[in-house]
Amino acid sequence: MMVISLKRYIILLSSFLFLSSVCTSQNNRDEYSKNSIAKDETVRYGRLDNGFTYYLKKHKSIQKKVIMELVVKAGLYLEDSTQVEYSHLLEHVGLFNTTNYPDLQLLLKDEGIGSHAQTEYFSTKYQLTVPEINPRKMELGLDVLKDISSEISLNPENVKFQQGSLLGEFRTNNPYQDNLLFSERKFLASSLNVPFPSKDQITQSISNYSLKALKRFYNDWYRPDLQSIIIVGDIQPDSLEIIVKEKFSGLKVKSAPKNPDKYLKGFPVRLSGENQYDSMSDSINTESRLLVYSKEKNYSYSIRSENDYHKMITQNLYKEIVYSRAKELLRQNNPPFSNFVSEFSPYLFGGGQVDITRLEVNLEGSTQEFEEQLKSALKARKIIYSNFTELELKKAKEAISESLSNYSPGIIQMVKDYNAHFIKGSELPNPDQPSKLLEIIDRVTLDEVQRHATIRSGLLNNLNFIFVNPPKRLSDWELRIKEILNWVEVEKIPLFQSPQEEFKALDYNLEDKLESNTNIYKISENLIGVTSVELNNGIRLLLKPSLPESEYFRDQIEILGFKSIPYQDNSGNELRYKKIAHDYASFSGTKDYNRFQIEQFKTKCGISLRFDTQENDFLIEGKFKKDVIKEFFKLFYLKLESPEQNHAVIKSWIKDRKSHYNDYAVRSGSIVFDREINKLWYPNRNYFTSEIFNNFNTNELLNAYEKHFSNFQGYTFIITGDFETKTFVPEISNYLSVLPAKFLAGVRGNKIFKFPLQRRDSIIKVRNLNQAVVRIYIPIVAPNDLKTQAILDLIATSLNERIYKKLRLGSYSPKATGYWINKKDSLYTFEISFDSDLGNEKKMISNAIEEFNNIRKLGLNEKWLQNRIPNKKDRFYGKLSSFGYFNFWPGYLKKQVQNDENIERPILEYGTLLENFIDQEDVDNVIENHLTTNYLQQFVFLPK
Repeated sequence: MMVISLKRYIILLSSFLFLSSVCTSQNNRDEYSKNSIAKDETVRYGRLDNGFTYYLKKHKSIQKKVIMELVVKAGLYLEDSTQVEYSHLLEHVGLFNTTNYPDLQLLLKDEGIGSHAQTEYFSTKYQLTVPEINPRKMELGLDVLKDISSEISLNPENVKFQQGSLLGEFRTNNPYQDNLLFSERKFLASSLNVPFPSKDQITQSISNYSLKALKRFYNDWYRPDLQSIIIVGDIQPDSLEIIVKEKFSGLKVKSAPKNPDKYLKGFPVRLSGENQYDSMSDSINTESRLLVYSKEKNYSYSIRSENDYHKMITQNLYKEIVYSRAKELLRQNNPPFSNFVSEFSPYLFGGGQVDITRLEVNLEGSTQEFEEQLKSALKARKIIYSNFTELELKKAKEAISESLSNYSPGIIQMVKDYNAHFIKGSELPNPDQPSKLLEIIDRVTLDEVQRHATIRSGLLNNLNFIFVNPPKRLSDWELRIKEILNWVEVEKIPLFQSPQEEFKALDYNLEDKLESNTNIYKISENLIGVTSVELNNGIRLLLKPSLPESEYFRDQIEILGFKSIPYQDNSGNELRYKKIAHDYASFSGTKDYNRFQIEQFKTKCGISLRFDTQENDFLIEGKFKKDVIKEFFKLFYLKLESPEQNHAVIKSWIKDRKSHYNDYAVRSGSIVFDREINKLWYPNRNYFTSEIFNNFNTNELLNAYEKHFSNFQGYTFIITGDFETKTFVPEISNYLSVLPAKFLAGVRGNKIFKFPLQRRDSIIKVRNLNQAVVRIYIPIVAPNDLKTQAILDLIATSLNERIYKKLRLGSYSPKATGYWINKKDSLYTFEISFDSDLGNEKKMISNAIEEFNNIRKLGLNEKWLQNRIPNKKDRFYGKLSSFGYFNFWPGYLKKQVQNDENIERPILEYGTLLENFIDQEDVDNVIENHLTTNYLQQFVFLPK
């Protein structure tokens, strides 16, 4: 079975089933929609006399939530030259302030209703998530969305508040990467005749916004004939339809309204047919490289007939073949190009009207070597588009057909589907559509697919070239590239050949290993459905099944193995190489299968397996479906027993690891800042740095690898997902009870590094930063019982709301959290984090500390507690019953095991404590006795 990327095929299926032309006429859309909806009795669709549209879809889900979305056909493309990014600014204000709900976010938090908004090119969306089927909350949601549709409060104070937030949204922790990406996109936008304002233009426009122009945008485009409401969940469409009609029929129709088509007709993407060239200097990453972009019409965007469907499917079939071939060529240590992106910024240009691929070639050596590398890369590009085979087409059809056959949209996807219908005039999903599309797929011929791909393969039209750091000795690089293009274009193109042999199965005799196992273990189950298993080798298993939140996660199993890093006799190089060996296990292949074959195998089977090191723990993380459990453990044991020893692979891995520490590395979240803070807190810890790899010894690595994976003493494996414990325990135990685990005298757990309980005010200089990044920690000593923890969690929730409200004036997403630093030592900390314009950080730090002190002085409002306690309880228990992209249980169980704490009590008692045993006096006592700023610690990151 061929496993397909979920993200890729959600996009593809949306294209298949739901996308159509923005320009489809209203009358045709109405007729189209009525015919489709007639086939689905769970949908109510209609348009009121004032033009307001509604979609009500009954859909049961495990989460038992309802999503309500107001969609306005007013996005970035309806702005005039005086309103750059005003649709986005308006969206920010609308989610916070309306006439009847001046503090909308506080109201929604009180009711436990989630909120989210998004501005796109053709529309703006306001989404509310009601976590339960609650008629009162649903009616409140309708009232809120009605207010946003016509009563956004655009007073100067509200707009000023959101102005700072929006400016913060456009700042970045990595201006280098951001500027490079902007240069790429700006060049592409100019070649496609679509607007693409610079960040400077946007920040200037928002910094000097005109309230009059903002109101004009709101009055012109926020009107019922350009609005719809979408509600999906376990609702009663008939009765809800009556309520929707009553609430939204009174929205006023504007006299002589502006015609949006007049503004939108200027935005279809136009392909010039010519190649275009540009260059840029990169003073940080000084390597030379060529970026090649190929552009063509996106046939998934505009669908008006069965012939359009046919073109779209033909395009997606050839793209699937090309993408598969490109992945194959990259599965070698010296590929002809360094990267291939099959869908580059798909929705950025004209809202998705154009299909763009991006190919990157790293260049090194002499001028002659540059030219040979370019020839090789461009020839490889021609090859992946040429000489398709019937077998490749068959596999591509099977991949897409399987996704269509198994497609079962969840509640979020359904909201997107109705949104696409309203904005783009698409056909609504109905039971007959998948079979119709399967018939079209079956009819598409190899000649059609090849013909389409051959046009795309051309090197002399609709390509963009960006030469990064062109060498001075190649000053005529544009002319030289043109000569190379002409040379490759007339070259005979050989048949595609994968650099790897076709991978079929892992040759590993797992059965013999299992048959020799007597599989003795102890088993017990607790009140919350967690089963504990003690294997005969001393390894502990914890199993907790839960329901998959959608069909995609059906039969999925997740494994989290962890072990504290032993520290005795492991100082210096020995400990360092153990950590490095654990990391290498994720990157490498095995003795008999190189890393590219292993990646191919994992993709084929839908398996993930990762070895990681986190602070003081070795981690092993895996995911797989139940029907491939045997293949997962074949791979697992091969990884443990026989790592890949190819020196070229080890060299490639070292280069990859070093890249994580360079100045132009992509900064993911707060990892970089957390790492620097930890170095100050715990200077004696053994940290990874790029210097570790400067004097690297391959033999030491392989010796450490063998020693490290020869003993699993002290490991605990947490198994969660969709399984039945009674039948799964013997099976999973059989696989894990054969792990080598021998007792070593004197081996202890991880070294506990004592937290420095002291005041601190540190400035840390970081390269490649153009703003201030601030972390404030307020450690306290408090009892570590569950009731005190629940109260501290409530205080952290209040602090987060205060910080968000106070600091959003100058930051996009300021936040505060609270957690135990070391529960055994009763150390808890509040953490406040935000970014700021340079020079404004001191004022924001002062405001943040002031909010914490306000809690110390004033406590928590009793009414606030009455609202938040049930919401906090509901959110806590809402995470327990199902899993999907988020899985509560692995992290929770790991934390409880490592703290030697009871697994059942927090689950059984947390909600009861919150609801019945915490009152105002309890909260006041914790605040009075334990909240202090005696150990306040500030870390401010500034540009170096």
